[in-house]
Amino acid sequence: MILIYDFLILIFAYLIGSLPVGYWITKSKDGADIRKFGSGNIGATNVGRKFGVKYFFLVMSLDALKAFLLMWLVVELSSLDLLDPFIVFVAIVALLVGNGYSIFLNFSGGKGIATSLGILMVLSPKIALGMVLLWCATFIFTKNAGWASIVTIFMLMIVAVTIVHQNIFLCFSFTFISLWCLFRHKQNILDWFNKKSL
Repeated sequence: MILIYDFLILIFAYLIGSLPVGYWITKSKDGADIRKFGSGNIGATNVGRKFGVKYFFLVMSLDALKAFLLMWLVVELSSLDLLDPFIVFVAIVALLVGNGYSIFLNFSGGKGIATSLGILMVLSPKIALGMVLLWCATFIFTKNAGWASIVTIFMLMIVAVTIVHQNIFLCFSFTFISLWCLFRHKQNILDWFNKKSL
């Protein structure tokens, strides 16, 4: 029975991660495809670039919320021994893969920052808050959301190997989240090396 629950959570997590909030909000507002604007990304930064800061926070909040609710449910079920503890990590992977390769958008998607925030809010609220503050501080200093995201990702990796390294699950989860987000930001990093704007 536990294996059945695990499989259902895997599928459900992928589908929740796949929900293209930014794409749908843009479509509902002006009928446009956000993937044809700006960076081509469906996330909060690109939506905010098109419609303003209010929509940045709307998309960021909803993307984080969907991941938070799914992770909260999985952690609760795991604590009741209704799920294999390993499925918590599998849910993290499925959420991020769904976000990056949405079944609703022909397997295109976002970069995982808001989804990662929702996950971190369940795994470690204090670290999640720290990452938010770091992102905001970096953005204020650089005026660049790409830089803010990349700096925050690297800091999460540092946290993984210094602060939570004794907790194997958190260390492994934080490291995976960081590497995934770096992978999804690879074009930003390449653009930086080519002296283009992040």
